[in-house]
Amino acid sequence: MILLIPVLGGTCLVLIAVVLVIVLVVRRAVGPQTEHNPGMPLEVTRAALTAATATPLPEGPPQETCTVSVNSGEAQQPVPLPVSLTIESRVFPVVATLPSGGQWSFPDGYPGAAAWVCGSVVNYLLQLEETPDNQALLESVQPGSSLTLRLSNGTDLRFRVGERRQVNAYDPSALAQARPSLTVILPEAADTWQIVVAEYAAEAEAAGAPVNALAQPNQPVQVGDVRVTVTQGPNRIAFFGCNTVDNPYDWATDTLPGVYTCRLADSRYLDAERLAQMGARIRQLREQGYAISITLQYYETEEFAPYPQQVLDFRTFADLGADVVQGSQAHQPQTLEFYGETFIHYGLGNLFFDQNWAEVRPSFIDRLVFYDGRLLSVDLRPTMMEEYGRRRPMTAAERAEFLGMLFALRPEGE
Repeated sequence: MILLIPVLGGTCLVLIAVVLVIVLVVRRAVGPQTEHNPGMPLEVTRAALTAATATPLPEGPPQETCTVSVNSGEAQQPVPLPVSLTIESRVFPVVATLPSGGQWSFPDGYPGAAAWVCGSVVNYLLQLEETPDNQALLESVQPGSSLTLRLSNGTDLRFRVGERRQVNAYDPSALAQARPSLTVILPEAADTWQIVVAEYAAEAEAAGAPVNALAQPNQPVQVGDVRVTVTQGPNRIAFFGCNTVDNPYDWATDTLPGVYTCRLADSRYLDAERLAQMGARIRQLREQGYAISITLQYYETEEFAPYPQQVLDFRTFADLGADVVQGSQAHQPQTLEFYGETFIHYGLGNLFFDQNWAEVRPSFIDRLVFYDGRLLSVDLRPTMMEEYGRRRPMTAAERAEFLGMLFALRPEGE
């Protein structure tokens, strides 16, 4: 990655050349320019794309986003894009806005987000929504304060606040892509902005999965020690998951990592607001041709049959529009059913676990076949645990007895 990464070692000539290339490439993306260098074999490529996963961004319409890549000859290198902005202790997920004629608008339907001006990768331009809370937040920022911009490869860029001032909207000096910096914009009126300007200070290497990131097709993303590239193909599958167990100590909050809970308000029932948010996102993805898979970490029971509330809850998620709903909580495998057009498996059982008594030795590996946004077939592959950790396929006799028993326990009212 060549953007905003300080060169540790090397020569001054290399650094100067890289900065000149970035400035020439990116200035064209932010506004019209009169200069042109026909001999420069580099260009910025931008394309509108759809999100590839259902990461918890604020609910809204399909996100307008972009990719930025640098081309040199036949080689093409995607640039890591902003995914979150931290001001004081507040984290803003980032959505993209595409400039037109040197101007842009804040995307509708993304409250609580920051809008990144696509193409601004030297002086990152991020606009906040015009709200009293955001106004108070910027007024609290003092010179010397630290701002953090996380990129899609997991790298954290640190910026130190230099000044806060009022400027005319689209003031060229505020938008200039001349030096590594971060400009936070808050519109105050139709023709004025309050801006916070922060100079680049340091970089922290990727420490884990990006926060609130949407993986772009063909854009590498660092997830722990693994580098993942999501590619487009004939299938689009969106994976949702939530924890239905009422353990508030491990719930994700605005300041702490944790699990996404489905029982925020009441431990007895699913949270209606969370269900509505998930349902809205599923409908959006459905319209874009995605198949939907939902995994639930439910209450553990030592039964092959799900209890009535479990059936009701799993079917509730199926009604949101899922192709597959499966339980990840079961040590002891549970039955399965087709509920309308949804395949529900209430519990697959252990894959590897230090349990070896009779009820937990069997388990499932489900092979699901998708094509063109549809679940075409389900291939059940029952296995048996041996020696506390070795899985083997069931024999024909074991399989017939096991599946016959579970099929007989399927819930009524399909």
